[in-house]
Amino acid sequence: MMFFKNLTIGAKLITLVVVLELIIVAVSWHGISNTITTAEKYDNLIKMDTQAAISANSMGMHLNSARNHYMMAMDKLDNAETQAYLAKMKKDLEECDKDLADLSAMAESQAGKQMIAGIQKNFETYRTGAISSINQKLEGTLTEYDAVEARQDRIAESLYGEVKKIADMGEQAAAQEVVKISDENRSSITKNIVIALVLIIISLAAGVYFSRDLSSRLKELGAAAERIAEGDLTTEVKTSTGDELGDVAANFEIMRQRVHESVSDIHNVADQVAAGAKNVSDASLGLSQGATEQAASVEELSASISEIASQTASNAENAERANALTHNCRSHAEQGNEDMKSMLNAMEEINNSSNNISKIIKVIDEIAFQTNILALNAAVEAARAGQHGKGFAVVAEEVRNLAARSAKAAKETTDMIEGSIDKVNVGRNIANKTAEVLGAIVGDVADVADIVEGIAKASNEQKLAIDQINQGVNQVSQVVQSNSATSEEAASASQQLSAQADRMREQVRHFKLSSSVVNFRHKDTPSAVPVYPDKPKEAEVQSSVRRNEVKPMVKPAAPGVKPKTIALTDEEGFGKY
Repeated sequence: MMFFKNLTIGAKLITLVVVLELIIVAVSWHGISNTITTAEKYDNLIKMDTQAAISANSMGMHLNSARNHYMMAMDKLDNAETQAYLAKMKKDLEECDKDLADLSAMAESQAGKQMIAGIQKNFETYRTGAISSINQKLEGTLTEYDAVEARQDRIAESLYGEVKKIADMGEQAAAQEVVKISDENRSSITKNIVIALVLIIISLAAGVYFSRDLSSRLKELGAAAERIAEGDLTTEVKTSTGDELGDVAANFEIMRQRVHESVSDIHNVADQVAAGAKNVSDASLGLSQGATEQAASVEELSASISEIASQTASNAENAERANALTHNCRSHAEQGNEDMKSMLNAMEEINNSSNNISKIIKVIDEIAFQTNILALNAAVEAARAGQHGKGFAVVAEEVRNLAARSAKAAKETTDMIEGSIDKVNVGRNIANKTAEVLGAIVGDVADVADIVEGIAKASNEQKLAIDQINQGVNQVSQVVQSNSATSEEAASASQQLSAQADRMREQVRHFKLSSSVVNFRHKDTPSAVPVYPDKPKEAEVQSSVRRNEVKPMVKPAAPGVKPKTIALTDEEGFGKY
């Protein structure tokens, strides 16, 4: 029994389960073997007795059918009908042969085999007599119809009685076998029920024993836990077994000892926590005042830098506009220069066209001169012709007048074209000088555009730099405000911590410790918490901010938001700090 107690709970459960499984396997094997035996018996019953009755009944049915066909064949006068019934009779007799073969195969006892042999002998006698008498009828040699039919009827009745006897014997044997198998099944069920009841009793007994053992030891652990919950840390938790509950009891005793030591340490450090919390509270208040003053200075600096950033942004925008206007002027000047060059090219083309027109007019003048000469010659010839050439002389005069007018118009046109050429030359000279001036203006405008673009880039870079400075000052402002809020929160938390330390001392008073533990207050214990100055110097705080050494302990508070007072609960407050 002590060996069983020292086993682990898992080993005990496994032992019980293994024993129960073995019993279940034995009961199951017994039930399975009985089931297999019953199935085999039913199989034999179906194969032998029942099948024998079925085959015997089938043979009796085919024998009656053959007998009826025989009588019909004997009664018919038509040979064709007689032969048809003869064929049907032979078919029925063949079926009887099959049934008789099945009965012969199923016969196991000597008496059964002898009975089957007698039936087979009588069956052959009946078949031979029936076929022979029908053939004699067909041949016309049969004389004693009534005697032959009476003999065949006696043989058929005898066969039918023997077959019926075999069928009845098979059915009777099957019924007896069924009764025997049912009795065996009831006996097997009774045995299985008894074994199952025994198994249930054993399982209940083992479960009760095991549950009582676990319950008693759990109650002992519960009583020890209750004493510890009431503050009694002096009672030792004893271990009586080597299983998991014994390990739990041992660990429970270790826990009690460590809780005892922890409560003793809490007694020793409670005063130190209270003193340190007071010092932290005083230092946090001083730091909060300095951070508040520093936050005001940073706010003023941030406002000034924001104003400078606004002016710089305005200058950058104006420089951008001037740069855009300068680029537009440069584009317009370059376009004017290109237009002037186009005008010079057009004037050159006009000059060339005027020279060509002058040449054409000279040709017209020469044509007019030749026409005038031809007109004079025509007038001379008309004068020579006398009265017949008078009309021709008038025409020649008109042609000469037209030639004179053409020459005069050509001369006037030539004078006008020469004047236009002179004016075009003067305009070309003036346009060349204007193109040179526009080229100089384009160069100057390009230089001015480059200078203005440089100013615009510098203004934008200055704007970005001032924006970065403004962002840095804003970040410093947020850090300072966060420090101020954090300092106030730390001061509040320190005050709450001091209150919680006092409450903690009150809470641990109800614990009952051994006599070797020193009592609650240790006035001779030196404080482990350093004493901080009442208020940090403002110059040191600002210098720390400038070095970017101030890091918020909590999430920075938004500007203008008053920090919350942290209220610490019994469970959360002391654990957090």
